[in-house]
Amino acid sequence: MSTCPSCHGARFILGGIVNGTTGAFKGVRRTLCATCNATGSISEEFHERIKRGIELRADRLKRGLTVDQEAQRLNLKPYQVSDLENGVPNENP
Repeated sequence: MSTCPSCHGARFILGGIVNGTTGAFKGVRRTLCATCNATGSISEEFHERIKRGIELRADRLKRGLTVDQEAQRLNLKPYQVSDLENGVPNENP
């Protein structure tokens, strides 16, 4: 198991609260981490997928491409490129 990269093992993250109408900042709220399901750790496999996704995003941004442009280049849908970059497992292996 690896320490969760989102919450760094704390099992929660801090998020800003804004007014839905005005967009004014209202404060900070502690939220359970969705990456590790509030356990503080993730599997080695998931950790590797996240690391690879970070590399893929960095490469795409170096080339100056948007998610939509990269999806078109790879003949994928934009959500598939996003999933790859965020370490989401492929539903159809």
